[in-house]
Amino acid sequence: MVLALLVCLTGCGVLPTSGAVRHVGQTRSPDGDVSARFMPPGPSRGDSVEEVVSGFLVAMTGNPVGIPVARRFLDTGSQETWRPSQAIIAYDSVKVAASSTVGKATVTLGGVRRFDARGGWLGGSETTTQQLTMRLSVEDAEWRVTDPPDALVVPSWYFSEHYRPLSLYFLDQTGRTLVPNRVFVPRGDDAPTALVRGLLGGPGAVLAPVTRTAIPRGTELELSVVVRDGVAEVTLSGPIASLPAPRLAQALAQFTTTLRQVPSIRRVRLLSRDAALTLPNGQRSVSVDYGARLSPRIDGSDDAVFGLRGRRLVAGGGEGSPVDGPFGSGALDLRSVAVGITADRAVGVGTDGRSVLTAPLGRQAAASPVRRIYTGTDVLRPATDMFDRTWLVDRRRGGARVLVVGTDGVRTVQVPGVTGQRVTAFLISRDGTRLVALVDGRRLTSNLLLRDRGGGVRRVLGARPVPGVPSELGRLVDLSWFGPSDVAVLGRPSAGISEVTFATVDGSPGDPDVVPPDTWRGEAVGLAGSYDPSLPLFLVVPDDRAGRRVLVLDGSSHRWRDSGLRPGLEAPTYVG
Repeated sequence: MVLALLVCLTGCGVLPTSGAVRHVGQTRSPDGDVSARFMPPGPSRGDSVEEVVSGFLVAMTGNPVGIPVARRFLDTGSQETWRPSQAIIAYDSVKVAASSTVGKATVTLGGVRRFDARGGWLGGSETTTQQLTMRLSVEDAEWRVTDPPDALVVPSWYFSEHYRPLSLYFLDQTGRTLVPNRVFVPRGDDAPTALVRGLLGGPGAVLAPVTRTAIPRGTELELSVVVRDGVAEVTLSGPIASLPAPRLAQALAQFTTTLRQVPSIRRVRLLSRDAALTLPNGQRSVSVDYGARLSPRIDGSDDAVFGLRGRRLVAGGGEGSPVDGPFGSGALDLRSVAVGITADRAVGVGTDGRSVLTAPLGRQAAASPVRRIYTGTDVLRPATDMFDRTWLVDRRRGGARVLVVGTDGVRTVQVPGVTGQRVTAFLISRDGTRLVALVDGRRLTSNLLLRDRGGGVRRVLGARPVPGVPSELGRLVDLSWFGPSDVAVLGRPSAGISEVTFATVDGSPGDPDVVPPDTWRGEAVGLAGSYDPSLPLFLVVPDDRAGRRVLVLDGSSHRWRDSGLRPGLEAPTYVG
Protein backbone atom coordinates (compact mmCIF):
# COMPACT_ATOMS: atom_id res chain seq x y z
CA MET A 1 0.00 0.00 0.00
CA VAL A 2 2.85 2.40 0.85
CA LEU A 3 4.47 1.80 -2.56
CA ALA A 4 1.22 2.56 -4.34
CA LEU A 5 0.77 5.69 -2.24
CA LEU A 6 4.27 6.87 -3.17
CA VAL A 7 3.48 6.45 -6.88
CA CYS A 8 0.22 8.36 -6.42
CA LEU A 9 1.88 11.18 -4.52
CA THR A 10 4.56 11.73 -7.15
CA GLY A 11 2.10 11.70 -10.03
CA CYS A 12 0.06 14.69 -8.93
CA GLY A 13 2.03 17.46 -10.61
CA VAL A 14 5.36 19.19 -11.10
CA LEU A 15 6.87 22.51 -10.11
CA PRO A 16 6.07 25.48 -12.34
CA THR A 17 9.12 26.91 -14.11
CA SER A 18 7.70 30.33 -14.86
CA GLY A 19 4.51 30.82 -12.88
CA ALA A 20 2.51 29.04 -15.55
CA VAL A 21 0.48 26.73 -13.32
CA ARG A 22 -3.02 27.33 -12.01
CA HIS A 23 -3.88 25.42 -8.83
CA VAL A 24 -7.53 24.81 -8.04
CA GLY A 25 -9.45 22.84 -5.48
CA GLN A 26 -7.46 23.97 -2.44
CA THR A 27 -8.70 26.56 0.04
CA ARG A 28 -6.17 28.87 1.68
CA SER A 29 -6.38 31.32 4.52
CA PRO A 30 -5.35 34.95 3.91
CA ASP A 31 -1.83 33.97 4.98
CA GLY A 32 -1.74 31.15 2.45
CA ASP A 33 -2.35 28.10 4.64
CA VAL A 34 -3.53 25.00 2.80
CA SER A 35 -6.70 23.59 4.32
CA ALA A 36 -6.35 19.97 3.13
CA ARG A 37 -5.01 17.59 5.77
CA PHE A 38 -3.10 14.33 5.36
CA MET A 39 -1.78 12.09 8.12
CA PRO A 40 0.68 9.62 6.55
CA PRO A 41 0.88 6.06 7.86
CA GLY A 42 3.79 4.98 10.03
CA PRO A 43 5.82 1.79 9.57
CA SER A 44 4.07 -1.57 9.68
CA ARG A 45 5.34 -4.80 11.17
CA GLY A 46 7.37 -6.81 8.67
CA ASP A 47 7.93 -3.98 6.16
CA SER A 48 10.63 -4.67 3.58
CA VAL A 49 13.58 -2.36 2.95
CA GLU A 50 11.76 -0.86 -0.04
CA GLU A 51 8.57 -0.33 1.97
CA VAL A 52 10.43 1.37 4.83
CA VAL A 53 12.25 3.78 2.50
CA SER A 54 9.07 4.47 0.51
CA GLY A 55 7.14 5.00 3.73
CA PHE A 56 9.80 7.43 4.92
CA LEU A 57 9.38 9.49 1.74
CA VAL A 58 5.58 9.42 1.96
CA ALA A 59 5.66 10.47 5.62
CA MET A 60 7.44 13.72 4.74
CA THR A 61 4.33 14.81 2.79
CA GLY A 62 2.16 14.95 5.90
CA ASN A 63 0.07 18.05 6.49
CA PRO A 64 0.25 19.88 8.76
CA VAL A 65 3.27 17.96 10.06
CA GLY A 66 4.81 14.78 8.71
CA ILE A 67 8.25 14.90 10.31
CA PRO A 68 7.28 13.08 13.56
CA VAL A 69 5.86 10.22 11.49
CA ALA A 70 8.94 10.19 9.23
CA ARG A 71 11.22 9.83 12.28
CA ARG A 72 9.50 6.55 13.13
CA PHE A 73 11.11 5.03 10.00
CA LEU A 74 14.59 5.81 11.39
CA ASP A 75 16.71 3.93 13.90
CA THR A 76 17.00 5.33 17.41
CA GLY A 77 20.25 7.19 16.79
CA SER A 78 19.09 8.81 13.55
CA GLN A 79 15.84 9.94 15.14
CA GLU A 80 17.95 12.24 17.33
CA THR A 81 20.40 13.48 14.69
CA TRP A 82 18.23 13.87 11.56
CA ARG A 83 17.93 17.54 10.55
CA PRO A 84 15.33 17.86 7.77
CA SER A 85 15.33 21.65 8.15
CA GLN A 86 18.81 21.93 6.61
CA ALA A 87 17.58 21.77 3.00
CA ILE A 88 14.63 21.01 0.74
CA ILE A 89 14.74 18.67 -2.24
CA ALA A 90 11.65 18.78 -4.47
CA TYR A 91 11.27 16.13 -7.17
CA ASP A 92 8.96 15.29 -10.06
CA SER A 93 9.53 11.52 -10.04
CA VAL A 94 11.00 8.90 -7.73
CA LYS A 95 12.17 5.30 -8.03
CA VAL A 96 13.27 3.16 -5.08
CA ALA A 97 15.59 0.20 -5.68
CA ALA A 98 16.27 -1.81 -2.53
CA SER A 99 18.30 -4.80 -1.41
CA SER A 100 17.26 -6.60 1.75
CA THR A 101 20.43 -8.68 1.74
CA VAL A 102 22.72 -5.69 2.32
CA GLY A 103 20.21 -3.32 3.91
CA LYS A 104 20.56 -0.55 1.36
CA ALA A 105 18.23 1.38 -0.93
CA THR A 106 18.97 3.71 -3.84
CA VAL A 107 16.44 6.47 -4.37
CA THR A 108 16.58 8.00 -7.86
CA LEU A 109 14.88 11.37 -8.09
CA GLY A 110 13.96 13.10 -11.36
CA GLY A 111 13.10 16.73 -12.01
CA VAL A 112 15.01 17.82 -8.90
CA ARG A 113 15.01 21.36 -7.51
CA ARG A 114 17.09 22.17 -4.44
CA PHE A 115 16.67 24.83 -1.76
CA ASP A 116 18.80 25.78 1.24
CA ALA A 117 17.73 25.96 4.88
CA ARG A 118 16.19 29.40 4.31
CA GLY A 119 14.22 28.19 1.30
CA GLY A 120 16.67 29.97 -1.00
CA TRP A 121 17.10 28.65 -4.52
CA LEU A 122 20.13 26.39 -5.16
CA GLY A 123 19.29 25.12 -8.64
CA GLY A 124 17.77 22.30 -10.64
CA SER A 125 15.29 21.74 -13.45
CA GLU A 126 12.95 19.18 -14.96
CA THR A 127 16.02 17.37 -16.37
CA THR A 128 18.05 17.31 -13.12
CA THR A 129 18.44 13.92 -11.45
CA GLN A 130 19.83 12.98 -8.06
CA GLN A 131 20.52 9.70 -6.32
CA LEU A 132 20.17 9.24 -2.58
CA THR A 133 21.65 6.16 -0.95
CA MET A 134 20.04 5.10 2.31
CA ARG A 135 21.43 2.38 4.55
CA LEU A 136 19.22 0.42 6.90
CA SER A 137 19.79 -1.79 9.92
CA VAL A 138 17.59 -4.15 11.87
CA GLU A 139 16.26 -2.74 15.14
CA ASP A 140 13.79 -4.74 17.22
CA ALA A 141 13.43 -7.14 14.26
CA GLU A 142 12.40 -4.33 11.89
CA TRP A 143 14.28 -2.48 9.13
CA ARG A 144 15.03 1.14 9.98
CA VAL A 145 16.93 3.86 8.04
CA THR A 146 20.29 4.72 9.64
CA ASP A 147 21.57 7.63 7.47
CA PRO A 148 18.70 9.76 6.17
CA PRO A 149 19.63 12.86 4.14
CA ASP A 150 19.50 16.08 6.17
CA ALA A 151 16.76 17.49 3.99
CA LEU A 152 13.02 17.53 3.50
CA VAL A 153 12.56 15.37 0.38
CA VAL A 154 9.10 15.93 -1.10
CA PRO A 155 7.26 15.79 -4.45
CA SER A 156 7.11 18.97 -6.50
CA TRP A 157 3.35 19.28 -6.13
CA TYR A 158 3.70 19.16 -2.35
CA PHE A 159 6.32 21.88 -2.42
CA SER A 160 4.12 24.10 -4.61
CA GLU A 161 1.09 23.62 -2.37
CA HIS A 162 2.84 24.05 0.97
CA TYR A 163 5.50 26.68 0.24
CA ARG A 164 5.18 30.12 -1.29
CA PRO A 165 7.76 32.59 -2.59
CA LEU A 166 8.38 35.65 -0.44
CA SER A 167 11.46 37.82 0.07
CA LEU A 168 14.02 38.48 2.76
CA TYR A 169 15.23 42.08 2.67
CA PHE A 170 18.88 43.06 3.01
CA LEU A 171 20.73 46.34 2.58
CA ASP A 172 22.48 47.14 -0.66
CA GLN A 173 26.18 48.01 -0.64
CA THR A 174 25.48 51.71 -0.11
CA GLY A 175 23.04 51.20 2.77
CA ARG A 176 20.51 53.40 0.96
CA THR A 177 17.97 50.80 -0.10
CA LEU A 178 16.68 47.31 0.61
CA VAL A 179 17.22 44.41 -1.79
CA PRO A 180 14.83 41.42 -1.99
CA ASN A 181 16.25 37.92 -1.63
CA ARG A 182 13.60 35.46 -2.84
CA VAL A 183 12.95 32.43 -0.62
CA PHE A 184 10.23 29.83 -0.30
CA VAL A 185 8.61 29.64 3.14
CA PRO A 186 5.84 27.45 4.58
CA ARG A 187 2.33 28.70 4.04
CA GLY A 188 0.32 29.50 7.14
CA ASP A 189 1.28 30.24 10.73
CA ASP A 190 4.92 29.20 10.36
CA ALA A 191 5.70 31.83 7.71
CA PRO A 192 6.73 34.67 10.11
CA THR A 193 9.13 32.39 11.98
CA ALA A 194 10.63 31.09 8.74
CA LEU A 195 11.10 34.63 7.44
CA VAL A 196 12.88 35.81 10.59
CA ARG A 197 15.12 32.74 10.75
CA GLY A 198 16.00 33.26 7.09
CA LEU A 199 16.78 36.93 7.71
CA LEU A 200 19.09 36.04 10.61
CA GLY A 201 20.93 33.62 8.32
CA GLY A 202 22.04 36.46 6.06
CA PRO A 203 21.80 36.79 2.28
CA GLY A 204 22.25 33.79 0.02
CA ALA A 205 25.56 33.08 -1.70
CA VAL A 206 24.47 34.61 -5.01
CA LEU A 207 23.36 37.97 -3.58
CA ALA A 208 26.06 38.18 -0.89
CA PRO A 209 28.49 40.20 -3.08
CA VAL A 210 25.95 43.02 -3.58
CA THR A 211 24.17 43.06 -0.20
CA ARG A 212 24.87 43.30 3.51
CA THR A 213 22.87 43.07 6.72
CA ALA A 214 22.59 45.36 9.74
CA ILE A 215 21.67 42.41 11.96
CA PRO A 216 24.83 41.38 13.86
CA ARG A 217 26.25 37.89 13.60
CA GLY A 218 25.23 35.75 16.55
CA THR A 219 21.69 37.11 16.77
CA GLU A 220 19.27 34.21 17.20
CA LEU A 221 15.50 33.81 17.35
CA GLU A 222 14.24 32.31 20.58
CA LEU A 223 11.44 29.84 19.92
CA SER A 224 9.13 31.34 17.28
CA VAL A 225 7.55 34.60 16.15
CA VAL A 226 4.27 35.19 17.99
CA VAL A 227 1.54 37.20 16.25
CA ARG A 228 -1.14 38.69 18.50
CA ASP A 229 -3.74 41.22 17.36
CA GLY A 230 -1.68 42.13 14.33
CA VAL A 231 1.57 42.60 16.28
CA ALA A 232 4.50 40.27 15.56
CA GLU A 233 6.65 39.74 18.66
CA VAL A 234 10.21 38.76 17.70
CA THR A 235 12.27 37.63 20.70
CA LEU A 236 15.99 37.70 19.93
CA SER A 237 19.15 36.79 21.79
CA GLY A 238 22.67 37.95 21.09
CA PRO A 239 24.26 41.32 20.40
CA ILE A 240 21.33 43.06 18.69
CA ALA A 241 20.30 44.82 21.93
CA SER A 242 23.60 46.73 22.02
CA LEU A 243 23.42 48.11 18.48
CA PRO A 244 23.83 51.87 18.07
CA ALA A 245 20.60 53.63 17.09
CA PRO A 246 21.39 54.16 13.37
CA ARG A 247 22.25 50.51 12.80
CA LEU A 248 19.30 49.31 14.89
CA ALA A 249 17.09 51.44 12.65
CA GLN A 250 18.48 49.68 9.58
CA ALA A 251 17.98 46.25 11.18
CA LEU A 252 14.42 47.19 12.11
CA ALA A 253 13.78 48.21 8.50
CA GLN A 254 14.89 44.73 7.42
CA PHE A 255 12.56 43.02 9.91
CA THR A 256 9.51 45.17 9.17
CA THR A 257 9.86 45.09 5.38
CA THR A 258 10.30 41.31 5.46
CA LEU A 259 7.35 40.70 7.81
CA ARG A 260 4.97 43.12 6.07
CA GLN A 261 4.49 40.42 3.41
CA VAL A 262 2.37 38.49 5.93
CA PRO A 263 -1.13 40.04 5.69
CA SER A 264 -2.00 39.46 9.35
CA ILE A 265 1.00 41.47 10.61
CA ARG A 266 0.56 45.24 10.98
CA ARG A 267 3.21 46.07 13.58
CA VAL A 268 6.48 44.56 14.80
CA ARG A 269 7.92 44.47 18.33
CA LEU A 270 11.52 43.38 18.93
CA LEU A 271 12.30 41.85 22.32
CA SER A 272 15.54 40.80 23.98
CA ARG A 273 15.46 38.73 27.16
CA ASP A 274 11.66 39.17 27.12
CA ALA A 275 11.97 42.97 27.33
CA ALA A 276 10.95 45.13 24.40
CA LEU A 277 13.85 46.94 22.78
CA THR A 278 13.60 50.71 22.80
CA LEU A 279 13.47 51.55 19.13
CA PRO A 280 15.03 54.62 17.49
CA ASN A 281 11.74 56.54 17.61
CA GLY A 282 11.27 55.78 21.32
CA GLN A 283 8.39 53.38 20.67
CA ARG A 284 8.21 49.73 21.64
CA SER A 285 6.62 48.62 18.36
CA VAL A 286 6.57 50.06 14.85
CA SER A 287 4.42 49.77 11.75
CA VAL A 288 5.41 47.29 9.07
CA ASP A 289 5.84 50.37 6.85
CA TYR A 290 8.76 51.53 9.00
CA GLY A 291 11.27 50.49 6.32
CA ALA A 292 9.62 52.62 3.63
CA ARG A 293 12.45 55.14 3.84
CA LEU A 294 14.81 52.44 2.53
CA SER A 295 12.40 51.28 -0.14
CA PRO A 296 13.29 52.04 -3.76
CA ARG A 297 9.63 52.98 -4.23
CA ILE A 298 9.03 56.72 -4.61
CA ASP A 299 5.55 57.84 -3.55
CA GLY A 300 3.87 60.02 -6.13
CA SER A 301 5.95 58.89 -9.10
CA ASP A 302 5.81 55.10 -9.19
CA ASP A 303 2.15 54.90 -10.22
CA ALA A 304 2.43 57.35 -13.11
CA VAL A 305 2.41 56.02 -16.67
CA PHE A 306 4.48 57.96 -19.20
CA GLY A 307 4.64 57.63 -22.95
CA LEU A 308 5.19 59.40 -26.25
CA ARG A 309 2.20 60.94 -27.99
CA GLY A 310 3.19 62.65 -31.17
CA ARG A 311 6.38 64.50 -30.34
CA ARG A 312 5.54 64.99 -26.67
CA LEU A 313 6.23 63.04 -23.49
CA VAL A 314 2.90 62.73 -21.67
CA ALA A 315 1.90 61.38 -18.26
CA GLY A 316 -1.35 60.02 -16.85
CA GLY A 317 -4.32 58.05 -18.15
CA GLY A 318 -6.60 58.65 -21.10
CA GLU A 319 -5.14 61.29 -23.38
CA GLY A 320 -2.28 62.03 -20.99
CA SER A 321 -0.94 65.50 -20.22
CA PRO A 322 2.33 66.81 -21.65
CA VAL A 323 5.04 66.96 -18.99
CA ASP A 324 6.55 70.29 -18.02
CA GLY A 325 9.91 70.92 -19.63
CA PRO A 326 11.51 70.40 -23.03
CA PHE A 327 10.31 66.78 -23.36
CA GLY A 328 6.69 67.97 -23.28
CA SER A 329 7.18 70.86 -25.69
CA GLY A 330 6.81 68.93 -28.95
CA ALA A 331 10.23 70.06 -30.14
CA LEU A 332 11.90 66.64 -29.85
CA ASP A 333 11.49 63.64 -32.13
CA LEU A 334 11.92 60.52 -29.98
CA ARG A 335 11.37 56.77 -30.32
CA SER A 336 11.89 55.69 -26.70
CA VAL A 337 12.20 57.32 -23.31
CA ALA A 338 13.12 56.66 -19.68
CA VAL A 339 12.03 58.74 -16.69
CA GLY A 340 14.17 59.14 -13.56
CA ILE A 341 12.75 57.36 -10.51
CA THR A 342 11.81 60.66 -8.87
CA ALA A 343 10.23 61.83 -12.14
CA ASP A 344 12.55 64.85 -12.16
CA ARG A 345 14.28 64.13 -15.47
CA ALA A 346 13.83 62.24 -18.72
CA VAL A 347 16.21 60.53 -21.12
CA GLY A 348 15.16 59.88 -24.71
CA VAL A 349 16.51 58.24 -27.84
CA GLY A 350 15.87 60.09 -31.09
CA THR A 351 14.01 58.48 -33.97
CA ASP A 352 17.37 58.03 -35.70
CA GLY A 353 18.32 55.63 -32.91
CA ARG A 354 21.62 57.44 -32.50
CA SER A 355 21.04 60.56 -30.40
CA VAL A 356 20.47 60.28 -26.64
CA LEU A 357 19.04 63.43 -25.06
CA THR A 358 18.21 64.42 -21.49
CA ALA A 359 16.46 67.33 -19.77
CA PRO A 360 14.80 68.07 -16.42
CA LEU A 361 11.06 67.64 -15.84
CA GLY A 362 8.83 69.93 -13.81
CA ARG A 363 7.58 73.48 -13.77
CA GLN A 364 11.03 74.90 -13.18
CA ALA A 365 12.41 73.00 -16.19
CA ALA A 366 10.64 74.92 -18.97
CA ALA A 367 13.69 77.02 -19.78
CA SER A 368 16.21 74.23 -19.16
CA PRO A 369 18.34 73.21 -22.13
CA VAL A 370 18.27 69.77 -23.71
CA ARG A 371 21.64 68.03 -23.44
CA ARG A 372 22.97 65.43 -25.83
CA ILE A 373 24.72 62.88 -23.64
CA TYR A 374 25.65 60.26 -26.22
CA THR A 375 25.70 59.60 -29.94
CA GLY A 376 25.72 55.97 -30.97
CA THR A 377 24.59 53.53 -33.64
CA ASP A 378 21.33 51.91 -32.52
CA VAL A 379 20.54 52.70 -28.89
CA LEU A 380 17.93 50.65 -27.06
CA ARG A 381 15.36 52.11 -24.67
CA PRO A 382 17.39 53.67 -21.80
CA ALA A 383 17.06 52.82 -18.11
CA THR A 384 17.67 54.92 -14.99
CA ASP A 385 18.60 53.73 -11.50
CA MET A 386 18.10 55.06 -7.99
CA PHE A 387 21.61 56.53 -7.98
CA ASP A 388 20.64 59.00 -10.71
CA ARG A 389 22.60 57.17 -13.37
CA THR A 390 21.44 56.41 -16.89
CA TRP A 391 22.15 53.06 -18.54
CA LEU A 392 22.47 52.71 -22.31
CA VAL A 393 22.95 49.73 -24.62
CA ASP A 394 24.23 50.67 -28.07
CA ARG A 395 23.79 47.93 -30.67
CA ARG A 396 26.83 48.36 -32.89
CA ARG A 397 28.07 46.27 -35.80
CA GLY A 398 30.47 44.38 -33.55
CA GLY A 399 27.86 43.77 -30.84
CA ALA A 400 26.38 45.61 -27.89
CA ARG A 401 28.21 48.29 -25.96
CA VAL A 402 26.96 49.06 -22.42
CA LEU A 403 27.41 52.56 -21.04
CA VAL A 404 26.65 54.31 -17.74
CA VAL A 405 26.06 58.06 -17.70
CA GLY A 406 26.56 59.91 -14.42
CA THR A 407 27.93 63.14 -13.05
CA ASP A 408 31.40 61.96 -14.10
CA GLY A 409 30.35 61.64 -17.74
CA VAL A 410 29.81 58.63 -20.01
CA ARG A 411 31.64 55.43 -19.14
CA THR A 412 31.75 52.10 -20.96
CA VAL A 413 31.07 49.13 -18.68
CA GLN A 414 32.04 45.57 -19.50
CA VAL A 415 29.02 43.34 -18.88
CA PRO A 416 29.92 39.65 -19.32
CA GLY A 417 27.44 37.86 -21.56
CA VAL A 418 25.99 41.16 -22.82
CA THR A 419 28.88 43.25 -24.13
CA GLY A 420 29.56 42.24 -27.74
CA GLN A 421 26.31 40.27 -28.02
CA ARG A 422 23.13 40.89 -30.00
CA VAL A 423 20.85 42.43 -27.36
CA THR A 424 17.10 42.88 -27.86
CA ALA A 425 16.17 44.63 -24.60
CA PHE A 426 17.52 45.19 -21.09
CA LEU A 427 16.41 46.28 -17.61
CA ILE A 428 18.08 47.68 -14.49
CA SER A 429 16.53 46.65 -11.17
CA ARG A 430 15.09 49.45 -9.07
CA ASP A 431 17.53 48.71 -6.23
CA GLY A 432 20.43 48.98 -8.68
CA THR A 433 21.87 45.52 -8.04
CA ARG A 434 20.97 43.72 -11.26
CA LEU A 435 21.01 44.04 -15.06
CA VAL A 436 18.70 41.71 -17.00
CA ALA A 437 18.98 41.35 -20.77
CA LEU A 438 17.40 39.54 -23.72
CA VAL A 439 20.27 38.19 -25.81
CA ASP A 440 20.08 36.82 -29.35
CA GLY A 441 16.29 36.95 -29.21
CA ARG A 442 16.21 33.60 -27.44
CA ARG A 443 17.79 33.74 -23.97
CA LEU A 444 17.54 35.74 -20.78
CA THR A 445 20.60 36.63 -18.68
CA SER A 446 21.17 38.38 -15.36
CA ASN A 447 24.27 40.18 -14.05
CA LEU A 448 24.89 41.55 -10.55
CA LEU A 449 26.28 45.08 -10.25
CA LEU A 450 29.00 45.82 -7.68
CA ARG A 451 28.85 49.45 -6.52
CA ASP A 452 30.91 51.74 -4.35
CA ARG A 453 29.42 53.59 -1.37
CA GLY A 454 28.36 56.45 -3.61
CA GLY A 455 26.45 54.18 -5.97
CA GLY A 456 29.08 54.16 -8.71
CA VAL A 457 29.51 50.91 -10.64
CA ARG A 458 32.80 49.23 -9.70
CA ARG A 459 32.37 46.00 -11.62
CA VAL A 460 29.75 43.77 -13.20
CA LEU A 461 29.76 40.09 -12.24
CA GLY A 462 29.43 37.26 -14.73
CA ALA A 463 26.15 36.58 -16.49
CA ARG A 464 23.86 33.91 -15.08
CA PRO A 465 21.27 32.35 -17.38
CA VAL A 466 17.66 32.89 -16.31
CA PRO A 467 15.71 29.67 -16.93
CA GLY A 468 11.96 29.43 -17.05
CA VAL A 469 11.37 30.90 -20.50
CA PRO A 470 9.95 28.02 -22.56
CA SER A 471 11.45 27.45 -26.00
CA GLU A 472 7.90 27.41 -27.39
CA LEU A 473 7.78 31.17 -26.76
CA GLY A 474 9.78 31.54 -29.97
CA ARG A 475 11.62 34.75 -30.73
CA LEU A 476 11.83 36.96 -27.66
CA VAL A 477 10.76 40.53 -28.42
CA ASP A 478 10.73 42.51 -25.17
CA LEU A 479 10.76 42.29 -21.39
CA SER A 480 9.66 44.36 -18.40
CA TRP A 481 9.60 44.13 -14.63
CA PHE A 482 6.68 42.28 -13.04
CA GLY A 483 7.63 42.71 -9.40
CA PRO A 484 10.97 43.10 -7.60
CA SER A 485 12.23 39.63 -8.54
CA ASP A 486 10.24 38.75 -11.65
CA VAL A 487 10.17 39.81 -15.28
CA ALA A 488 7.52 39.53 -17.98
CA VAL A 489 8.86 38.28 -21.31
CA LEU A 490 7.13 38.84 -24.66
CA GLY A 491 7.65 36.25 -27.37
CA ARG A 492 6.33 35.34 -30.80
CA PRO A 493 5.78 31.58 -31.06
CA SER A 494 4.66 31.99 -34.67
CA ALA A 495 3.62 34.66 -37.16
CA GLY A 496 0.67 36.69 -35.91
CA ILE A 497 0.81 35.22 -32.38
CA SER A 498 2.18 36.85 -29.21
CA GLU A 499 2.57 35.32 -25.76
CA VAL A 500 3.82 36.65 -22.44
CA THR A 501 5.31 34.52 -19.70
CA PHE A 502 6.90 35.29 -16.34
CA ALA A 503 10.36 34.33 -15.09
CA THR A 504 12.23 34.90 -11.85
CA VAL A 505 15.57 36.64 -12.22
CA ASP A 506 17.28 34.20 -9.85
CA GLY A 507 16.02 31.19 -11.83
CA SER A 508 13.85 29.79 -9.03
CA PRO A 509 10.46 28.18 -9.76
CA GLY A 510 7.58 30.47 -10.60
CA ASP A 511 4.83 31.34 -8.17
CA PRO A 512 2.07 28.72 -8.67
CA ASP A 513 -0.52 31.36 -7.78
CA VAL A 514 0.46 33.56 -10.74
CA VAL A 515 -1.11 32.74 -14.09
CA PRO A 516 0.40 34.10 -17.33
CA PRO A 517 -1.86 35.98 -19.74
CA ASP A 518 -3.81 34.38 -22.54
CA THR A 519 -2.32 34.38 -26.02
CA TRP A 520 -2.72 37.62 -27.99
CA ARG A 521 -3.57 37.08 -31.64
CA GLY A 522 -1.41 39.70 -33.27
CA GLU A 523 2.22 40.78 -33.27
CA ALA A 524 2.67 42.78 -30.07
CA VAL A 525 5.69 45.06 -30.06
CA GLY A 526 6.40 45.85 -26.42
CA LEU A 527 5.75 45.56 -22.69
CA ALA A 528 5.64 48.05 -19.82
CA GLY A 529 5.67 46.87 -16.21
CA SER A 530 6.88 47.85 -12.76
CA TYR A 531 8.87 46.39 -9.89
CA ASP A 532 5.62 46.87 -7.93
CA PRO A 533 3.46 43.86 -8.91
CA SER A 534 0.28 45.70 -7.91
CA LEU A 535 0.72 48.12 -10.83
CA PRO A 536 -0.72 47.26 -14.27
CA LEU A 537 1.24 45.37 -16.90
CA PHE A 538 0.81 46.88 -20.36
CA LEU A 539 1.10 45.31 -23.81
CA VAL A 540 1.74 47.50 -26.86
CA VAL A 541 0.09 46.29 -30.07
CA PRO A 542 -0.27 47.72 -33.59
CA ASP A 543 -3.32 49.82 -34.42
CA ASP A 544 -4.44 50.40 -38.02
CA ARG A 545 -5.57 53.96 -37.36
CA ALA A 546 -3.39 55.30 -34.57
CA GLY A 547 -0.23 53.27 -35.11
CA ARG A 548 -0.10 51.87 -31.58
CA ARG A 549 -2.60 50.78 -28.94
CA VAL A 550 -1.92 49.91 -25.30
CA LEU A 551 -3.66 46.97 -23.61
CA VAL A 552 -3.61 46.10 -19.91
CA LEU A 553 -3.53 42.69 -18.24
CA ASP A 554 -6.76 41.90 -16.39
CA GLY A 555 -5.65 40.17 -13.20
CA SER A 556 -8.94 38.30 -12.83
CA SER A 557 -9.45 36.90 -16.33
CA HIS A 558 -5.73 36.83 -17.27
CA ARG A 559 -6.70 38.41 -20.58
CA TRP A 560 -5.58 41.58 -22.31
CA ARG A 561 -8.17 44.34 -22.42
CA ASP A 562 -8.36 48.02 -23.30
CA SER A 563 -6.23 50.10 -20.93
CA GLY A 564 -8.14 53.36 -21.17
CA LEU A 565 -5.06 55.00 -22.68
CA ARG A 566 -6.10 56.63 -25.93
CA PRO A 567 -4.66 54.89 -29.03
CA GLY A 568 -1.57 56.52 -30.43
CA LEU A 569 0.51 56.34 -27.25
CA GLU A 570 3.94 54.87 -27.96
CA ALA A 571 6.73 53.56 -25.73
CA PRO A 572 4.72 53.52 -22.45
CA THR A 573 6.85 53.26 -19.34
CA TYR A 574 6.95 53.67 -15.60
CA VAL A 575 9.78 55.52 -13.87
CA GLY A 576 13.13 53.79 -13.92
